[in-house]
Amino acid sequence: MQNENNLISVVVPAYNVEKYIEKCVDSLLQQELDCKYEIILVDDGSTDGTSSLIDSFAENNKNIYAYHKSNGGLSSARNYGILHSSGNLITFVDSDDYVSRTYLKDMLYLLQKYDADMSITKVVLRTPGQELRSVFSDFLVDRKEALYEVYCNDRISWLAVGKLYKREVFADVLFPDGYYEDQASSYKFIDKCDKVSIGDYRNNYYYIQRDGSISFSKFNPKHLRAFEICEEFSDYVKKTYPDMFYIVIMTCQKSVQLLLNRLVTTREEFNRIYYKYRGMFRSNAGSILKNSRIPTRSKIYYIVMCSTPFIYKLFSGSIQMLGTLKRKLMSYRQRQDG
Repeated sequence: MQNENNLISVVVPAYNVEKYIEKCVDSLLQQELDCKYEIILVDDGSTDGTSSLIDSFAENNKNIYAYHKSNGGLSSARNYGILHSSGNLITFVDSDDYVSRTYLKDMLYLLQKYDADMSITKVVLRTPGQELRSVFSDFLVDRKEALYEVYCNDRISWLAVGKLYKREVFADVLFPDGYYEDQASSYKFIDKCDKVSIGDYRNNYYYIQRDGSISFSKFNPKHLRAFEICEEFSDYVKKTYPDMFYIVIMTCQKSVQLLLNRLVTTREEFNRIYYKYRGMFRSNAGSILKNSRIPTRSKIYYIVMCSTPFIYKLFSGSIQMLGTLKRKLMSYRQRQDG
């Protein structure tokens, strides 16, 4: 796959992000890359100044294309961008995030190094200017092992960002409507791949979680879509890889954990989420704790999630507090070093 023959399409869905999108686009225009790339901006029915901003970006740069559609949600905007893109390679960037100068270069290198169908890189929360240490080397897996890495191991995630796909992956599979579309679609995309390359380029993507996002909002019944996805994923694994059902159990755990940690809930709502899979967690505790492929950190959370909501709140609160203190300490050290 020669670089001169490649065109990377960067699909950026945008909805009411006038405060953030300029930084996102600027970071994409500064890519250090020896192949062509296009930036597909999709305005998903914004009601602020986002629409006029992306039009101005397109008017001033021949590599940027602006599209407008009625509001349909993140999946709808991504799918629209895919259909209007021209690249043989496709990646996604959220419009309130931004990337390093080597974001595309490193993902392309990782894809070409192993002649893979998809390359996946580590994406983590970090503050501007913060440099993180990479902890694992590049490697190649088949689709079965990629499923394990994305849904069970702690090295990478099911986020749509931080991934570069060959266009063929989207031939008959697109993003589904509704909440938690990344969790619902990653295994379907992986299923279209023979080879998936994985690398730890965690300093390439500035993943921003701002107030009002789906992940940090008040509970509503739509959030229970996460459990529907768990059931869909369970059906897929049972049919395709029945020897790897532990991945389903760990995905259910991650789903419960994410909902409990990131939603504002009443006590009744909290308990409803907590107890959804506790019976399954308890009945499978022995096999999960003995499984050497499951990370130690996940096992610790698993034990706690077999207990009670009160114990979980105490444990989770302590972990979050330690995380906050660690980030403040790192920020302080960086200011001192600077």
